[in-house]
Amino acid sequence: MKRATGLKSRHAVQIFIIEIVVGLIVNLVSLWIFFEISKGLLGYQIALFDQWIIQVVYAWRSPIVTEIMKAITLFGGTGLLASALVVAMVLSAYRRNKRSIVFMGMFLSGAALNIALKDLFHRPRPTLMPLVHEGTYSFPSGHAMNSFIFYMALALLFYQYTRDKTLGVVMTMGMGIWVFLIGLSRVYLGAHYPSDVIAGYFAGLWWLVTILIIEKIVTVETLIGKRMS
Repeated sequence: MKRATGLKSRHAVQIFIIEIVVGLIVNLVSLWIFFEISKGLLGYQIALFDQWIIQVVYAWRSPIVTEIMKAITLFGGTGLLASALVVAMVLSAYRRNKRSIVFMGMFLSGAALNIALKDLFHRPRPTLMPLVHEGTYSFPSGHAMNSFIFYMALALLFYQYTRDKTLGVVMTMGMGIWVFLIGLSRVYLGAHYPSDVIAGYFAGLWWLVTILIIEKIVTVETLIGKRMS
């Protein structure tokens, strides 16, 4: 019995180590892409890319679409904090206290990181026919970064705890589409450049994976400690 338990624990450690390695690769790639975008903010290529995407998106402007986009963008704003609190309370109610702490810590620290990045890069908001007006800096998009962290973490939690993995995959894909629509709404409304949104996605991915890696490392250390005791 002890041998079976030991083998199971050893297998779990191996799985966690593989996940950590894969996570580090994703982490480094996303961080590299983010900094490549940030380095090109004043360059011609980024400006040309932003202008092209903006022209395509603005071509779809209409009163009905505008109202839809204004509704969608609300799901990436400060209301996310209230949603995160609700999710944390639900997780705590189901005795997932560790998960609730990780979830809230991930979201709140990610939001704080976004504010710090905005202050670091000082990129002004777009001035071409904006439909909404924001008082903060533009790069990276807080809606894109925070919604990526929140909704993809939520999808990951659902996938981990659901017995129907097919439903978990569908949930993850649905959340991915929803995050994309939130970012699209920011470009449509003139609140952000497309490069702001894309950089926000990769910053969100980097932070999400960073927290998950830390969590995995702590779990591995705990499992190794139990094996040695």
